Amino acid sequence: NAQGHTLIAPGLLPQVLTPDEKAVFDLIYATDVSKRVTSTSGIAKNVGKNPSQISRIKSSIIAKTKSYL
Repeated sequence: NAQGHTLIAPGLLPQVLTPDEKAVFDLIYATDVSKRVTSTSGIAKNVGKNPSQISRIKSSIIAKTKSYL
């Protein structure tokens, strides 16, 4: 559940995320809903990576988040 990750992540995840992971995380879970980007292709355009790289980064974020649950 995205809300659960949002509650856990801000305090715990920033120290363990790589800069690329943090950039992707910040787009997905932006506090300003109008600035959120959730599509893989939209995130890729924003951070200058290709969609397959974003998919791997998202998987890594999810794995790190699960370690806190």
